[in-house]
Amino acid sequence: MRLRQIVALITMLGGHGLAIPALPPLAQSQAQAQAQRNYNDEVFAAIARAQELQELGTTSLPAGYREIRIRGDLFDLWPTPMLRLVEGPGDIRGELLLFRRLILRPGNPAPRADERCVPLREQHVCVRLWTLRSGDWATVARTLAELSAWSIVESCEITRNADGGVGMASIGDVGSLHIQRLVGTEFSAYSCNAPGARPTPAGRRANAIYEYFYGLSGTIPREPDAIAR
Repeated sequence: MRLRQIVALITMLGGHGLAIPALPPLAQSQAQAQAQRNYNDEVFAAIARAQELQELGTTSLPAGYREIRIRGDLFDLWPTPMLRLVEGPGDIRGELLLFRRLILRPGNPAPRADERCVPLREQHVCVRLWTLRSGDWATVARTLAELSAWSIVESCEITRNADGGVGMASIGDVGSLHIQRLVGTEFSAYSCNAPGARPTPAGRRANAIYEYFYGLSGTIPREPDAIAR
């Protein structure tokens, strides 16, 4: 079962006032990790196609190397950043990208000359390089490790009720944190909807990653993608 299906199911049950039995801590963390591993992120996949990158879930790295990719949501009016960082023995490399949604039809905005676009359902995802606005990649690597970007797995949305059950609520039209990680041959993924609104310990950790990640991009210009009438 994909993560979004799990979210929908728990939200539906929570909305009807039904308590979901609490899992033991070990079983709960295992279930969360499995849900994240099975999460299929089509936006990450589209960005990888546009940049001619391997999808992290379908490849492997040499021993001693690891790669992390962090992105926000695919919004309508502003390009969204994606960070890619590769670490290995004596080797730290990174790049920052901006991606946005375009619907390529007559009368709509055209892609920029420096963008590469690929189809995603009825629209296109267009990607271009962006400049790191503060620090260097060694500092970014160290800070992401300190913020637990490589290890966070607990769901930020899960809250525990007074009767011991758990519930989950999805918040729309807000930013979300999405992470993919590959360490050698081991792939994992993580997502947190509306990290700034989550009072859970995982929510606070996710929001720290989210705020730091967005701070690296600086001010991002508005670029509308209005649909022609």
